[in-house]
Amino acid sequence: MSILTQVLPRRNEVVVSSKVHTSSHTASVSKSQRELQPSDDIGRSAAEVERERAIVVAGLPEPVPGLRGQEMSTFEWRNIWALLGELDISCQPAFAYRLGVLKQGVPRLLKVVFPASVFQRTALRNARHLRDSAKLRNVYVRPSLTAEERRIAFALRQQRRHLRESTGGSHRVVSNGIFDTKNNKTIPLDPKFLQPLQNRHRSRDPVSSENVTIRKKVMHENCAEKGAVVNRYQNCTERQNTCSSDEAVRVLELNGVDRAVAAALQGNTLPLN
Repeated sequence: MSILTQVLPRRNEVVVSSKVHTSSHTASVSKSQRELQPSDDIGRSAAEVERERAIVVAGLPEPVPGLRGQEMSTFEWRNIWALLGELDISCQPAFAYRLGVLKQGVPRLLKVVFPASVFQRTALRNARHLRDSAKLRNVYVRPSLTAEERRIAFALRQQRRHLRESTGGSHRVVSNGIFDTKNNKTIPLDPKFLQPLQNRHRSRDPVSSENVTIRKKVMHENCAEKGAVVNRYQNCTERQNTCSSDEAVRVLELNGVDRAVAAALQGNTLPLN
């Protein structure tokens, strides 16, 4: 009995510990399964995810050309943190970078990407506070948009300006048109304010355009040469009508005409002896 009393508690301890181990293992497995479940970001491109987490800032001062390295980065981030303070954002941005080509006296657009989309929505919601800021009054914040969305937004601003100049009143741009605050109605976008789409595949390099012209000219000359061979052949058959079908096909092949085309042409000519 003494041996049993010494062994059974140990067995109970082993059973209890194994149960604890099993439950912890089950919890870890369920946690791993939750982590492997598809999130909202799966199925979308990286550009789409970045746009939902980013804002574009216009009018924020840019470092002077003389600054380099750490001095330029310090100047840039000092202004970024001042802007985020006005927008009531306390998180560290994932990254920030300037857009476009540097122009004299005009600061480039600044794109700030946050670690989550909730910070982007907060920044856009608090952007109206910049109107009351003494330092950042001329700084404007908008969401990151695609090229088509920017085209529509520009057309809406042009239409709003036209309405203010022609009818007066108060109008503001909304997602689906222009809202007339006086009449409490939304005016849809007028297509005449949309700019035409630019051909992004148009070559701007004169050398490339010249090469394309040369290739087209060579192709035209080759087609003309083959057409002349076919015409000579047809004239010959109409005059003499003495060569056989095999010889006619062979003549066309020697002059660079495909065999199938030559056979088709042979079938459309006058009967040969």
